[in-house]
Amino acid sequence: MLELFLCSPHRVIPRAEVLAKVWGFTFEPHTSVVEIAVSRVRRKLARVSSRVRLQTVRNVGFFADNLEPRAVSDPAVASPNASPRRRIGG
Repeated sequence: MLELFLCSPHRVIPRAEVLAKVWGFTFEPHTSVVEIAVSRVRRKLARVSSRVRLQTVRNVGFFADNLEPRAVSDPAVASPNASPRRRIGG
């Protein structure tokens, strides 16, 4: 199941798709197997101090999110070799 989420990072995967691809179920509206499995994977990821988190989009599905810092859009901050900006005048 984790492979399914990691192959499509930041893409919300509907619960029905998880059921179909992981367990082969085509439609099981009253089963909580996906929620239980996601909970177990979350615990295992936490145990190994992973930066990957499985996020829930209520009534839609789940997605994998990496907690790595995002790139900074300001080139002066993003580049470690950039010279600091100097204020001219008062």
